[in-house]
Amino acid sequence: MNEAFVCPTCGAPLKTTPDGLECTDDDESFPKLGPFWVLQPAADLALSRHRDAFLAALAETGEVPRSALAHIEAAHRHHRAEPEPLKDDITGPEEGIADVGGPDGPASDALSALDALTLQHGPLAMLQQRLAVPDGSFSRVAEIGPGAGRLTRSLAPLTEELVLVDKVPRTLWRAKTLVARDGHPPPVLVVAEADALPLAPDAYDRIVAMNVIDLLDDPAGFLERALAALTPEGQLLLTTPDPGLGATSSDVLAELVEALGGQVLEVVDGLPWLRHVSPRHRQVYLTQLLVATR
Repeated sequence: MNEAFVCPTCGAPLKTTPDGLECTDDDESFPKLGPFWVLQPAADLALSRHRDAFLAALAETGEVPRSALAHIEAAHRHHRAEPEPLKDDITGPEEGIADVGGPDGPASDALSALDALTLQHGPLAMLQQRLAVPDGSFSRVAEIGPGAGRLTRSLAPLTEELVLVDKVPRTLWRAKTLVARDGHPPPVLVVAEADALPLAPDAYDRIVAMNVIDLLDDPAGFLERALAALTPEGQLLLTTPDPGLGATSSDVLAELVEALGGQVLEVVDGLPWLRHVSPRHRQVYLTQLLVATR
């Protein structure tokens, strides 16, 4: 796996060790815990800080090797970090929300029409259209922030190796479960921060992040590493409800990509994204799709 990743701290190559991966520059180590590769800066500190989340995710997978438990406990004894919860930002049918209709009333027809519009022209549909290639077309694809795994299911058959990256291990496992249910090979699960993306240069045919970049503290750092990780013909596909990245202009994202040396191939704005919070609470966002290459 070391050819697909780099050190998230310094960007140096990694070497394989009995416990996971190690930076070739400063010997910083990154463990493999059950199905999860932990590629975060100060990985053991992160394990101590998010100990409960990792233990819960391992329990859900059914893969709880003693070596993984021992590593987590050793990291926690060493750092004694204050615990921080990791929120699962998962919405979709698996949560029983999207399948529960709202009450009948004057808005019901409008909401149904908005649901249909989102299915046809929302960010998920637009990404799927641009990824409509024959099965096995790509050698390696990375999805950053798979969420409920709806796009993941479309990506799995297109690539020989699918890499899923998220800071929440349970989110990764849920997406992997959907892929396995469809009969595709299991993706590689990487627990990492998108701000410190550990993807190796020239290694990915497609990198996809649906509604992620606006959540990051360092979107420029993410874009710089993502563009570098593309093969010469590779593409970065992004959607976001905030292409201004905090500013009022909708051109900020495209301008930032170009300032970092990327080439913007396509921008489509005004795509409806409907988030089902509860049967009586829906949020409507207008998202932007951006496709770029390096």
